[in-house]
Amino acid sequence: MKTTLSIALVMALGLQCSLGQAVVHDPLLEFVTITNHLAQLARMAQTIQELQQTKDRLGDAASILSISGVGETLLQIAQTGIGQSRTAIASIANSALAFAYQ
Repeated sequence: MKTTLSIALVMALGLQCSLGQAVVHDPLLEFVTITNHLAQLARMAQTIQELQQTKDRLGDAASILSISGVGETLLQIAQTGIGQSRTAIASIANSALAFAYQ
């Protein structure tokens, strides 16, 4: 009886230990992960460089305000136009008037 009990106890402990998860260290997986991160960083650096080149080619957008005559042009654009507004014209327009136009 004692041997059966001791064998059952040893088997239960052995089974309990075998069900635990062992920590696995995979250096190849880490190497692949680091390589992927480095490739992603290289693509980001290339994108930043392309954006910088585009900005250099297009120039500084704020410099348009330094062109002579911009102030007067902006004042003219801000003024109201002559005649009826677009909303007033749209409110009186209909398709019957379009067919009657000659």
